Amino acid sequence: MEGNLRLVENKDGIFLLLMAICILLMFTRWAFRKYYDDLGTLEKFSEKKDNFFILSGIYIVVFSTLVGLFLLPFVVRWCVWQDYHSYTQLLFLVLIIIGFVLFKALVNTLIFTTVGYAEILRNFFISRSYFGIFTTLGLVAFSFLYYFSKIDTRILTYVILGFLGVMFFIKLISFYLRSSKEYKFPIYYIILYLCALEILPFVIVCKFILLES
Repeated sequence: MEGNLRLVENKDGIFLLLMAICILLMFTRWAFRKYYDDLGTLEKFSEKKDNFFILSGIYIVVFSTLVGLFLLPFVVRWCVWQDYHSYTQLLFLVLIIIGFVLFKALVNTLIFTTVGYAEILRNFFISRSYFGIFTTLGLVAFSFLYYFSKIDTRILTYVILGFLGVMFFIKLISFYLRSSKEYKFPIYYIILYLCALEILPFVIVCKFILLES
C-alpha cells in the first residue's frame, strides 16, 4: 500500500488541495452558520431552509474530492487513465463520484415518488446532508493522515472504510426512525434501497480497495 502512495506524483499539490478544502469549509462555516449552529440536533438542522441546496452542493463536491483522493493511489497503481497526469485522473474520479451521487439522488426521487412517499423526500435529503457534513469533516482529517502521516496506510484504509460504513448506517437508521414515526415508512423499502443503491456499490469498492491494499 505504501507503494500505491509513492505512485502519486507531487504531494505538495495534494497538500494545497486539502488546504483549499479547509478554507472552503471555513467559508461555509461563516456563510451558513445557521446550519452549523444547529448541528447538535437533526431536528433543528432540518428546520433551516435558506440556501440548503448550495450548502449540500458544496459538501457533495468536497466529499467527492476527498473520496477521489482516497481512491487515487489505487487508480494509479492499476494504470487506469495512465496517459493522464495524476491530477487529471483525480478530476475524472471526482466527476464520476459526483455523477454517481446525483444519479442516486435522481433514483431516490423516482423511487419515493413511485411508491407514494414523495412527501418524505425532504427529510431524506436533509438527513443525508446532515450526516454528510460529519462524514466529510472526518474525511478531511483522514486525508491528511492518509497522505502525510507515518501511520501504516493499510490500517488507515480499514479505519476509513469502517468510518464510512458506520456513518452510512447511522444516517440510514436515523432517517428510518424519523420517517417510520411520522409516515409509517415500511422496513422492506429500506431493505430494497440498501441492497440496490448503497450496499452493493460500497461492497464493490471495498473489495477493489482491500485486494490492492
